[in-house]
Amino acid sequence: MERAILYWLGSLSPPPVNSSAERDGWRLARLSPDEWWVVRHSGSDATLGEEPLRELAIERVLAAAHVVDLSSAFVRFRLSGPGAALALNSGCPLDLHGAAFPVSAATRTVVAKAEVVLVRLADGGGGESRFEVFIPRSFASYVWRWCETTALRL
Repeated sequence: MERAILYWLGSLSPPPVNSSAERDGWRLARLSPDEWWVVRHSGSDATLGEEPLRELAIERVLAAAHVVDLSSAFVRFRLSGPGAALALNSGCPLDLHGAAFPVSAATRTVVAKAEVVLVRLADGGGGESRFEVFIPRSFASYVWRWCETTALRL
């Protein structure tokens, strides 16, 4: 299954567990040995391609795995700025400093008591940390308000 997923996305090597890789408008996040999230970047025109070998790879993925469209179940937002890691850390048990949670790290965790999927993006200029947060839709407004309140306190 792993080879089929990687071929499907045109990648040659799998990202380690709890990390992600990007290519051509797509992010592949490996949250556990058997859990992969495939995410298209917002505003991207990326497609999966129509080549016969890619279609075969998709068929192999579907035959070897359960594929579920989670796009309507989660809300995605980005949190960035010099205090982004500090703000998230006030409600998240992980150490989000760059050495402990480097660029491309991806994991399930909690933020403000809500389960989330957290991905660290490439840092912006001036020491600006950037994170992508996937939240179950029912918790999205709660987590967003928590982030706003926490950011104002920093």
